[in-house]
Formats: sequence, C-alpha cells, structure tokens
Amino acid sequence: MKVFFLFPTVDGTIILEVFRMLIRKWLITALLLSFSIMFVTGCTNAKNENESPNSKAREKVVIGYLAMSDPQAAAAQLGFFEKHMDADVTFQRFDSGPASLAALASGSIQFMTELGNPPTANAISKGIPIEIIWLLEQYTTGVGLVVKDDSTIQSLSDLKGKKLAVVKGSTGDLVLSTALHAAQIDLSSIDIINMSPPNMVAAWKAGNIEAAITWDPAKSEMLNDGGRAILYAKDQEAPVVNLVVVNKDWAATHKSLVEGFIRAEVEGIEFFENSPEEAYDAIAKWNSITIDDVKQRLKGINYVSLNDQLTTLGLGAPEQPEQSVVFKSLDMAMQDGFRQGQIENIPDNLNDFINRDYVMSVLEK
Repeated sequence: MKVFFLFPTVDGTIILEVFRMLIRKWLITALLLSFSIMFVTGCTNAKNENESPNSKAREKVVIGYLAMSDPQAAAAQLGFFEKHMDADVTFQRFDSGPASLAALASGSIQFMTELGNPPTANAISKGIPIEIIWLLEQYTTGVGLVVKDDSTIQSLSDLKGKKLAVVKGSTGDLVLSTALHAAQIDLSSIDIINMSPPNMVAAWKAGNIEAAITWDPAKSEMLNDGGRAILYAKDQEAPVVNLVVVNKDWAATHKSLVEGFIRAEVEGIEFFENSPEEAYDAIAKWNSITIDDVKQRLKGINYVSLNDQLTTLGLGAPEQPEQSVVFKSLDMAMQDGFRQGQIENIPDNLNDFINRDYVMSVLEK
C-alpha cells in the first residue's frame, strides 16, 4: 500500500532559512518590548520627579470682604493678590463683619478684610484664633446715622420710641452706643432692629424704618433716597476703623503668604496714588458701580499706608502699642461690648492680638 503526504517535502536549506526568519522576528519583538519598557519607566521617573516633595500645588486662599470700595478693591480687581501671594485666591463677600465670624472660626476663610473693631473685639473675646495684621482705614463719614428727610428726628434725643435699624456688634452699633452713652440716653428707649445693610435699604424704601445707622454702600443709598445724616463716625472721640485679620493658626505656617497679602495691599495703595483715574475705574468694576459712586464713598474713609502702619496712626510701634489707633479702637470696642453685654471677658493684654511682624518683614525687604 502506498502512502501519500498532504505537504510536499522540503530540503534542509529551506528549513534552516525559515528557522532563521523566526529567530530574527523574535529578536525584533524582544527589542521593541525592551524599548517600550524603558520608555514607560523613563516617563514614570520623570513624573515622580515632578511630583517630588519640593514641588507643591498652589495654595488655595480665601479672602473675606464687605463692600471694598477702597484701594484694596483695585488690588483685587487687578490681580495683585494672586501676583504677590502666588496662590489660587478667591474672595467671599459678607453682608457685615459679625456675619463673617463663623467663617473665621471654622477656618473656611484665611483672611477677613474690612472687619470693624467691634466684630474684631467680639471674635477675640470668643477665642476665635485671629490676629490683626493691617489697619485698612479709619472711618470719617463712611459710617453714619441716616434719617428720612421728612422725619421729626433732628437729634439723638428724638430717637426715643423710634425704630432704628443697626447691625448688632458692628461699627454702626459702636458709633450709636458710644454717642448715646455720651449723651446719657438709654439705649433701651429706642426700638432697635437688628438688620443687615441690604435689608435696611429694602426696609427704608418700603417705609418700614425711618432711621438706620450703617456704612457705605447702604448708607449712601439711603442718603440718595430721601435721607439726611445726623451722626457720623468722625463725631466720636475714639477711632472707628476697618481692620485686616488673619487666622492665627494658619498664618503661623504660611508666613510668606501673609507677607504677600500685605505687599498686594501696598501695591493697591501705590497704584491708587500714582494712577487715580485707573484706580477709580478698577474699584468701580469690582463693585459694579459708577466712578462717581467710588469717589463719594472714598470721601468717608482715610486709608493707611505701609509707612504709617508702625506709627500711632496704624498698628503702633512695638514699644508704645497703647498709643496706636488700632489699640485704642480695639480697647474702645471691648469696653463698649462689655457695657452692652455682648462681650463677657476682656483679655488682659490686647497687644497680644496685634501682630506687627509681617509689616516689619515687608518693610525690611
């Protein structure tokens, strides 16, 4: 019987050539695999180098504010805070200083600007870990007691039995309380309504109140809507101010960011002084108001420059802190809050809550 093969026979030369082809193909595959491994390893190493401990993500910083109708607003509008802090900076607006205290206590904001001396005193008395690092401005006509043009209220004594809107624990509350105390008028003789500035304006326009004490922009809105002022912050013996505070625990580990914040404030003031028209425009854009409104609001405050911060006009000199505007304003707010029952305990040394080191460091560089 004959057996037939399905495949033709081949000689040894052909078999050897096929074997060589298989070897070459295997070597090429192995080389390509090796190069791929080397490439992936190199990329991984490069990524690990980029993610080394020396390379950190940009810090996130939240700055609280109120109306911000001052050189600080120009700094915010023009990006000076991002520039000097080298951080991802966001701004959170509050209706009043007292409304910001919970955010300060929780650490959800790192800085609070335009914080009046009364809410600052309140925060300190409650043990909220803050320290004052900058005197932003002192009020002159920026805080005022406004009444309706056709109101019978002509003086403080006429407020008895009348409804008066105020933000409790604010600069307006302080101006009112100290004025009434000096005039020997009992605060309880007035129908005090605790109300945020935006709600004051709404109540004013609705005819629900005929008197309110607050700051700009609400104060100016009511003045421009049939109002007149019978009392201003400048009428008080002690200073009424806006401060910048920082979360003390956070600042202790972020010194460069705090110094960067101060440099941004400084550049904002310098820009305002060197290019006032451009600064007015930046402030107007930040607040979505007219340049005329900006100029009107700026008349009610005196901002403080870097060179004045460590004098009696600002945070004060380390050797004579009690003579400074900041110390006096804080002490006055503490005493008034204690008298009203808003503050239970006054710290032994208020100077412990004023940190001049950051300003000193910026001045030295």
